Amino acid sequence: HCVPDEKCIQNMLIINKFKIDKTKQKLDMYYTIRTQMAHIFDFSNPNLPGMKELMDMLYFIPLPKLTTDMSRVFFFKIRNKDAFSDSDPYNGIRHLVNLQELRLHEDVAFGDIFVIDFANITMKFCLKVTPMKLFYMLKIHERFFSSRLRGSYILNAAPFVKRLFAIMKMFMKPKLFSRIKFCKDVSCLHELLPQDVIPKDYGGQGRSLHESHEVLMEKFVEYRERFDRLDQLRVDETLRPVQTQNRKIFGVSVGF
Repeated sequence: HCVPDEKCIQNMLIINKFKIDKTKQKLDMYYTIRTQMAHIFDFSNPNLPGMKELMDMLYFIPLPKLTTDMSRVFFFKIRNKDAFSDSDPYNGIRHLVNLQELRLHEDVAFGDIFVIDFANITMKFCLKVTPMKLFYMLKIHERFFSSRLRGSYILNAAPFVKRLFAIMKMFMKPKLFSRIKFCKDVSCLHELLPQDVIPKDYGGQGRSLHESHEVLMEKFVEYRERFDRLDQLRVDETLRPVQTQNRKIFGVSVGF
């Protein structure tokens, strides 16, 4: 078993606005969710072959500089169209979980912004993205890690991609869904983000996607032992003296 360390607890306090009871619940959820959603967490270690293959297919990375309102920008771009088309959508959720795990130890940000370039997405892949998978992705990000969505900027979205977002709308609060913006071209990013945050690949002054990707790969190597320990992080919910709010994850009982 492993316990979240001091830095992890400190960041959880910050993102939960120093509310002790809420932070305790999130720490409790930290253990519970890994047990009750084993189909995601049992295969999320970045050292597993499937996860390594995913990281060779795409850039899904946090950019190094924060925005002026202290938000962290994540960039998503598919590198290998054919390989990604055959990949498991759950691996994308697992990668997001791993990014958030790193952030609990190294990052302090008050919100998240996602820039998603769908230029190489295929209908074949989108057909595998079920409503339940979208639901898990949104709720793990929001409830497990308490992340605050400040904005999502979508580039090169085909009509079938927009249908996915129509499904996501069912699971999102209207206030959050209103923060999703479909961009006609890359000039949209220059209107919405600081120039030193935008990667060179998109006409900005920030580090290139490849450079940021290489830094992330080094981080996964550095934290290898941590991820191996997380593989052993499970709880026996039957030993609880009373039922908790975490018995029903995301509002529904979870058992697989």
